Amino acid sequence: MTFVIVILLVLIGIFFSWLQFRLSLRPRPPIIHNLGTDAPPAEAAAVVVTEISAGREGIKVSSPVLGVIILVISLLFFYLYLAYVYPLNQAL
Repeated sequence: MTFVIVILLVLIGIFFSWLQFRLSLRPRPPIIHNLGTDAPPAEAAAVVVTEISAGREGIKVSSPVLGVIILVISLLFFYLYLAYVYPLNQAL
């Protein structure tokens, strides 16, 4: 049962990192500049950027980096599970 839960958690982590990679690879909409006016440039469409931040001006992570972090945490969790919870011993 534990093995199935761990595999499910790792697959969910890989899926979320894939979603973040896919979102970060979307082409950005062009910025339309208003020539001859003092108005700020208008964007053609809203750009979705996921950002995680910690307190006291510490850590800020945006969506392209977030996919890599989720992938590393998922694979590290799986490695630690295999190394310490489900160790494979060589038979003599």
